[in-house]
Amino acid sequence: MINYIIISSSGKPIYAFDNNNIIVYSAIIQSIVSYFTYSTSPNQLINSIKNNNSFIQFAHYNPFILISISPINHHHNPSSLSILYNYLISLLSKPYIDKIFDKYPNFDFTKLLSNSDILTLNSICHDLSLNNNAIFNYNSLQTLPINYKIRSKINSKFNSLSTSNLLFGLITTSNFKLISILKNIQNSNHNLHISDLSILFKIISSSNNFKLNSQYITNETFWLPICLPKFNSNGHLYTLIQFVELNDSRYQQLHNLSPNNNTDKLLIILMSPFKDSFNELKKISNNLIKSLLFNKKIFNSIYNPLSINLPIPSSIISYTIKNTSLLQFIESPSNSSSFPLNFENSTIIIENYS
Repeated sequence: MINYIIISSSGKPIYAFDNNNIIVYSAIIQSIVSYFTYSTSPNQLINSIKNNNSFIQFAHYNPFILISISPINHHHNPSSLSILYNYLISLLSKPYIDKIFDKYPNFDFTKLLSNSDILTLNSICHDLSLNNNAIFNYNSLQTLPINYKIRSKINSKFNSLSTSNLLFGLITTSNFKLISILKNIQNSNHNLHISDLSILFKIISSSNNFKLNSQYITNETFWLPICLPKFNSNGHLYTLIQFVELNDSRYQQLHNLSPNNNTDKLLIILMSPFKDSFNELKKISNNLIKSLLFNKKIFNSIYNPLSINLPIPSSIISYTIKNTSLLQFIESPSNSSSFPLNFENSTIIIENYS
């Protein structure tokens, strides 16, 4: 298990994944703070400390110092500390955080962290510690297997509903398998980064704000500002989030489908730079949902996605196929969070397919 610790540049504790051991590492943390404080050259800053049992890695993203403490032989995601930093920035934006610490260097940042924020931090650290988050590890999005012509039809419908106020849009399942992604052609220079989407997905999956009795709420539309650090760390995108029930007897009867055990819901995510664009994006979402639910071929493709059966040797427990140009991947049905993604001699990763 890896422990993750976040402190301010002045040494104030902000977060620890394993709170029980925070006191044990306090002396090390204070030494690190002093080193960063008195070092005059970035080239002189140390990045890690290693002994017979532990590997300690840290990074200084002013006004935060982030630390990971892992067993010496544990596989470590090199991007883990930047992922945690990006999440902190996503909460408030970089200028807002800098403004606080410029005025109050000893500010207690924990005052700005809600219970939901702590839950999300715990979930991120848990995934990073166990290496069981494919989006983090592969820096790619998982796609829902759908017939190419059907996916093209979905993309075409999505694009036809776009307006100048809609910057980005995504259609995924509730476990974040990508169905379609939209980028406003009038803003072709702007791109969504995988790391930003991984943070957004974590906020959605970890927070109780979108759930009732551990189930995603399907009868409400959510509207929240979020800073996507890789896209723009200086501001927010206003994001509409809407879940749609797929395992609904009305749609099953309409399309002559049998009930199945698929508990996935449809997830619509629409982003705008404008705070007052909720009604416009809500209308787009409603029209998009109608076109997906009432078209038999489209609904069936999402409700019963294609099975992936490739001639993989039986000695391979699981496989992942990644398109490195699209930054998307698919996994074998046997893949599970119970398997570490670096499970030796058990996972094959095939890249650069077309």
